Amino acid sequence: MHGVRSETFSANSDLQPVRRFQLSAIGGFSSKTVVKHLVAVLVALVCLGFLSPLAAAPLATPTGLAPGTHFRFIYVTTGTTPATSTDIADYNSFVQTQASGATYAGATVNWKAVGSTATVDARDNVGGYGSSVPVYLVNGTRIAVGLTTTAGGLWNAGSTSFPQPVNVGIDGAPITSSPQQAWSGSYEDGTGNRQLGSDPVKYGTITATDDTWMRNGDDNASTLLRLYAVSEELVVPAAAPVPTLSQWALIALGLLLAGLAVTRFQRSNIPPA
Repeated sequence: MHGVRSETFSANSDLQPVRRFQLSAIGGFSSKTVVKHLVAVLVALVCLGFLSPLAAAPLATPTGLAPGTHFRFIYVTTGTTPATSTDIADYNSFVQTQASGATYAGATVNWKAVGSTATVDARDNVGGYGSSVPVYLVNGTRIAVGLTTTAGGLWNAGSTSFPQPVNVGIDGAPITSSPQQAWSGSYEDGTGNRQLGSDPVKYGTITATDDTWMRNGDDNASTLLRLYAVSEELVVPAAAPVPTLSQWALIALGLLLAGLAVTRFQRSNIPPA
């Protein structure tokens, strides 16, 4: 009996290379084969320039903006910070970190805190003061027609209400948890008022649509509150071109070559009979 079992096992073993060759010849359906094919396809597409690296937290273009249009985003941080530092760079660093690497058009977005210190006003820290570049919440809602103190401007909420509060986080969702205040150290026109680094410090209410979004009260600098952040000036990119017939042909050729390479690799790794 022992001899028969050994002989049977040997016979089955002899068949394994044949089965492997047959599977390889027809493309196979093993998990390893499928994975290899998928990897080859992705490599081919990347080489042809039709796939780009995945970006973290991509921000969408607000509806209705044409290619070439300049605009900015604004959000409020989910995290909190004291207002004890006198250096605006500390607050800019905080809002940049809170943005979690948010990208637009494939590039990481740079953010500045909406806050004033003894040496810089909020509107100057944000940049673009006086320009007609519109400002949007990251969910696509426009809240200001420009960075001005005139009607509809970001720095004119005292006489023109925003259509929606600046209570939206970097993920586009409204923040409903406490605290509902954000440090500003500023008047509603973006100039300093009980600035960051002093004590007490001016704060605004994130659920407000009037001037109290920037100045609704004062608190001890050691209190943990949120911060508003405005992006650098962004430009809506041109629409991605649709591949031409010749480009589709190149894609097909790349996929075919990748498939042949995988099949050749599989055959070269077949153990001898």
